[in-house]
Amino acid sequence: FSTNIRIVYYARSREPEINVILNNTNFLRLIMVSYKFVFSKFYSWLVSLPLEVRILILYGLLPLLWFRGNYLIRPPEEVFYVNDSMIFEKYATYWSSHINNGSIATHWEFLLLIPIGIFYKALSFIGFPEFLIQRMWLVLINFITIFSIYLVVNYLIKNRLVGALSAIFYTLTPYSLAVTFYTSKMFQLFLTPLLFLILIKYLETRKNLFILINFLLVFISQSIFTNISSAIVAYLAYPLAAIYYYIFKKSGRSYSDIFLNLVLFLIPTIPIFLGVFLIYFGFF
Repeated sequence: FSTNIRIVYYARSREPEINVILNNTNFLRLIMVSYKFVFSKFYSWLVSLPLEVRILILYGLLPLLWFRGNYLIRPPEEVFYVNDSMIFEKYATYWSSHINNGSIATHWEFLLLIPIGIFYKALSFIGFPEFLIQRMWLVLINFITIFSIYLVVNYLIKNRLVGALSAIFYTLTPYSLAVTFYTSKMFQLFLTPLLFLILIKYLETRKNLFILINFLLVFISQSIFTNISSAIVAYLAYPLAAIYYYIFKKSGRSYSDIFLNLVLFLIPTIPIFLGVFLIYFGFF
């Protein structure tokens, strides 16, 4: 795009200062060309996907129909912030002025910091309004839940259509709909199938990549510990995956070998679990 360049000389220093003035018309044209390029690439990628995956992507936008105008949905959890980035205030000072004319922080609010507090804080910093952040969060969780079930079912029975139908039925059950905005229970819906699949893939391949993926997933899902029972249910995926692998996929491997791999798989997550339990039981 073209620019207008103006050179300004100062009276004292005689050093030139170059001011680049963007031509507004050409700048807008550049934005439109970039937008069309990105959209065309995205559309080409979308069309190349299997039909059932495209249907799931469209279905994942369903939470957007739950809202009216620019209003927020009031979550049923004990403390509700219009903007969960306020969790940073409590995390830093053990106190918040935004609830009941001041309230002390609780353990589960610290656990909400990762990832909800960070998610809201980052998007608020960029300038997104609260109602839009809430919708983006719900759509994101819905997408992760849908495709976690899709991947697991497709792995187990090698049928993508059944996997897609399973994902839709899974997210439309009364329980799945009832736990919307209950942080730990929402996380349980996608964390259980993902942990199950990741451990099985590691036992099959013994690639360190799956150890890294498991570590990152556990780290960013610390909010599930706001309800310890939901966390226990989710992490039962580990022994279930090990048992499943031993019965159906072991390929001559001994029980002790599988157990050793399981231990190696879980060792990197020990600091995360230790920190979470120290917070949960009020040690700091």
